[in-house]
Amino acid sequence: MDLPLHYFSVWALGQKLFSLALVVALYAILYSFVLVVYRLAFSKLSGFPGPKVAAATYWYEFYFDWLRKGKYVFEIEKMHEIYGPIVRINPDELSINDPEAYNDIYVSESRRRTDNYHSFIKGIDFDGQSNLIFTLVLSIPLFTAFPLLVWIVGLIPEPIVLWAFPSGRIFDKFKKVFYPAAAPPYLYSLMQVALRHVAMAKKRKSNSSNPDKGGSHGPTTLFNHILDSDMPESELSDERLAKEAQVLLGDGTASTARTITYISYYILSYPHIRAKLQQELREVMASYPPQVPCLTELERIPYLQALIKEGLR
Repeated sequence: MDLPLHYFSVWALGQKLFSLALVVALYAILYSFVLVVYRLAFSKLSGFPGPKVAAATYWYEFYFDWLRKGKYVFEIEKMHEIYGPIVRINPDELSINDPEAYNDIYVSESRRRTDNYHSFIKGIDFDGQSNLIFTLVLSIPLFTAFPLLVWIVGLIPEPIVLWAFPSGRIFDKFKKVFYPAAAPPYLYSLMQVALRHVAMAKKRKSNSSNPDKGGSHGPTTLFNHILDSDMPESELSDERLAKEAQVLLGDGTASTARTITYISYYILSYPHIRAKLQQELREVMASYPPQVPCLTELERIPYLQALIKEGLR
């Protein structure tokens, strides 16, 4: 019985697809094997203690963050109890549980050379989708298991990413502070204030170096200190100073608000904590609201200070 010609064509196509799939699978297995060997034996972090499975793959972190509903932070605590103050928690990260190490880690280049400063001064999404993608990585643990997805998402046009993940639009608002086109009036006014301060600082520096112009006047701002520093001229452009303002704006709004939100949530979630705090505040808040307690009085309340420090930790 003769078979139709198209049968052989379909069979040949199936064979080619099977061969292609087999090659891809073998390549993936070989690549994964080499990658694991590199992470365990040749990576710069290979000498640090920690579970080998965490050092070899992101799947370990993915398991606790996705299947165990964000419990990896507690697993990291257990790692520190077993391995000590410095633990490798995934192929590319260390967790350091030692307050004494703070001043050794966060240092300026005058103490030891670092190549991380440029990334720090980029501002909040001033140079593209970096912070938008970072927000997605934090909100979707699937990215930790498949780091390649981060690179793929970076290739997608930003409007499409924002349409799929509306939570990332907060960084779009920060960008509009320094790009007035299509920005609402209140954001446009913030942009004008920032650029005005930059212009004032540059004018003040110019006047201080020219006595004929009457010297320097006006309030001293962060921009004045940056302009008076020994930083190279390339780092003193309006764009560079605008990025600095972006970072300060983000630090003084989003991060502060989030910290207060977390602290308030846990105080309200545990009645015994709330009751103890209310009891401790009863005396100092007796005359509130006509009389607001000063900062010095609030700093003398031990339980309130403990809650704030725990929230910051």
